[in-house]
Amino acid sequence: MKKVCVISNDFKDKELVLTNRITTYLNERGCETVVVMTKWDCEKEEWTKPEGIPTDAECILVLGGDGTLLQAARHSYGLHIPLLGVNLGTLGFLTEVNSDGLEDALQQLLDGDYSVEDRMMLEGSVLTKEGKTITSVALNDIVVNRTGSLQIVRFDVWLNNTLLKRYNADGCIVCTPTGSTGYNLSAGGPVIDPTSDAMVMTNICPHNLFNRGVVLSGKKLITIVIPGDRQGRNQQVEATFDGCFKIKLNTGDCLNITMAPCTTKIIRLEPTSFMEILHKKMSLS
Repeated sequence: MKKVCVISNDFKDKELVLTNRITTYLNERGCETVVVMTKWDCEKEEWTKPEGIPTDAECILVLGGDGTLLQAARHSYGLHIPLLGVNLGTLGFLTEVNSDGLEDALQQLLDGDYSVEDRMMLEGSVLTKEGKTITSVALNDIVVNRTGSLQIVRFDVWLNNTLLKRYNADGCIVCTPTGSTGYNLSAGGPVIDPTSDAMVMTNICPHNLFNRGVVLSGKKLITIVIPGDRQGRNQQVEATFDGCFKIKLNTGDCLNITMAPCTTKIIRLEPTSFMEILHKKMSLS
């Protein structure tokens, strides 16, 4: 390992103590490091894109929590650089390294003693009734949810251009296997092995007696159409990508979701199975 990029979260490592600890260790062993910062933009309510990620980096070390790593995956999309998360948050399903074992993990990285998992991502494209298209990607999930008053949302779900059902609910979660342990799990959805190519669709507080998540092939096209409410009035909802980037939707707009053409590469230092990790993390929550 000759070159590493470090994405540091200025909220989680305010004095850059851990950032400097990492760069010092790597530089002393002949590894070039480039530090880029991500900051919370209060006006846009999202993390800023780190400027200056070197395209020739062999690894991106992400300092923060799972949320920081999710944003790093979005911001480095298409660069094909594997990510390794250093957990400064809480549960940390994606962030494998803890600060107390940092030097051992860095040495393991330098020695090439690790594996890389490919995690599928989602691509979501909002098509407005005016013909405008807005596209983004997500590693965890894309959520359509209500905004404003406490009213349920009506939305039609199509699979490969065939109508599945019209739903009345607080919203809908479409997640990857990686994201199945996030919001989807809290909403009662199924947990999927993170290396699978599949999508899970789970409704949020649906207005019916039966609610089951649906597991779909990653090759499916999910289309969510926003009709008028029961009185034909305009509905205002939003699509949120990985809990941060938001796009407003109104009656007549639709959201197309499918498997993104590029994956996120996650570095694994330990051979621990997914089920072992799940059991350990959920026991701590």
